[in-house]
Amino acid sequence: MNYCHYIRTYIIKHRWTENPGQSRGPAVDGRKLEDIDDEEFNIPPLFDDTEYVREEIPDLDIEDDGKACEMKESGYYVIRKANLEHTCPIETRNKYLKKATSKVNAAVYEAKYSDLTKGLTPLDLQHMVLEDLRVAAPYSKCWRAKGKALEGIFGSDDESFEDLPGFRKLRRVIVVDGTHLNGKYNGVLLTASGQDANLQVFPLALAVVDNENDEAWSWFFEKLERIIADSKSLTIILDRNSSIYTTKKRMFLLAHHRACIVHLARNVNARFHNKGLAKLVTNATFVYKVTCYQEIYRQIKVKNANCAAYLDKIRAAHWSRAYF
Repeated sequence: MNYCHYIRTYIIKHRWTENPGQSRGPAVDGRKLEDIDDEEFNIPPLFDDTEYVREEIPDLDIEDDGKACEMKESGYYVIRKANLEHTCPIETRNKYLKKATSKVNAAVYEAKYSDLTKGLTPLDLQHMVLEDLRVAAPYSKCWRAKGKALEGIFGSDDESFEDLPGFRKLRRVIVVDGTHLNGKYNGVLLTASGQDANLQVFPLALAVVDNENDEAWSWFFEKLERIIADSKSLTIILDRNSSIYTTKKRMFLLAHHRACIVHLARNVNARFHNKGLAKLVTNATFVYKVTCYQEIYRQIKVKNANCAAYLDKIRAAHWSRAYF
């Protein structure tokens, strides 16, 4: 028996005659193939020329050659052997090797859901394509299909980036900081961020380095200077790390620098362990009038003279709004 297409193991149900005087065996079905339901084959319609395969099946010598065997008391037969030699040309066989591309999968995805952000996962899409198109799609292809569907609605990341107004629309303030990474590879994450008029954070630059030292910060500020020029209208907020402070003075001579109030309040808590002291320092930071600042500063000095001396060393112009 020769087949033109790759045949998986099919379970085929044969009809039997029970009339007296007739030998037991498969009855010949005179109906056309298109009139027979798929359920009678118990297999999905995989090929357009299924009639060819259907005509070959009754010719199997299931009793002698062992190519098929009956499942116990079920009336079903399992094909175990087949001659898979192809007799049709390669051009014909290639028609049945095509799989749904990620573009086709994306179209299926868009057709099913109006709100793609709340739609299927790639695994769900994989099952949907198999059920609707009778095509096996790899998980990775379904993942790309979802991305293409979203890209078709919202545009690509590159297009979105081109639409960003950039630093021209941000406040002329940059927050620079570094944080240690706790994981398999460790290292330090260096970041530079801005803020727009809607108080939203705008990432400007980031990098992962081995250590937070002069060399690492010099390299980071060198890259940052390519997109943000030094200017008297620019203010850089630092956490008073010595390496950041040194590098800033060397590479951004015109820009102002200010201390980060979050780090400052943490340092006050860690150094002086005085309840309510950090809150007073925070209040002094955000007042606009010099008289209000001086009043809060006197409270700080009364509460802890060492803290007042610590703030004097930093200089009020570097951490208070009243002297900015």
